[in-house]
Amino acid sequence: MGKIKTDMEKLVKGVRSSAAARHMGVRHVHKASRVLLADYEKERSKRARKIRVEAATLGTKLERQTSDRVKAAREMMAELGQASAERSAAVREAHSRMSGHLQDLRAERGRMAGQMRESVQAEIGGIRTAVDTLRASVRTMMGGIGEDVAAATRLWRSKPSRMPARTK
Repeated sequence: MGKIKTDMEKLVKGVRSSAAARHMGVRHVHKASRVLLADYEKERSKRARKIRVEAATLGTKLERQTSDRVKAAREMMAELGQASAERSAAVREAHSRMSGHLQDLRAERGRMAGQMRESVQAEIGGIRTAVDTLRASVRTMMGGIGEDVAAATRLWRSKPSRMPARTK
């Protein structure tokens, strides 16, 4: 039995040393895993803090930009309202001035029409007077011509001895 015992002792020794080596390897893997996990956790925590800081910074920046945009929009709306009010006031003022000018033009046109009417009526009166004068003068002249024609007719019908002699 000597050989079986020796082989058995070798086998048990080999199993023990193999088990011890495996246990040592497992412990080493556990230790290395714990170190890796700890390093990974530190890195993850560091990245998480960095992301939180960046997110907070970005959030603050976005809030500021939003606030600035809202403020700018309100200012623009106020300026637009003011510009609209100024434009409306300018339109009302221009309308008022134009209405005044139109009223002045209507009044001036009425005044000028009255003056023209008076002037035309005065001229018509002058023309009527001139026509009446011309008619009277034409009547007088026609009366004179009529008398001359009547005298010439009488002379023509009268005896030739009474006619003046012709001179050549």
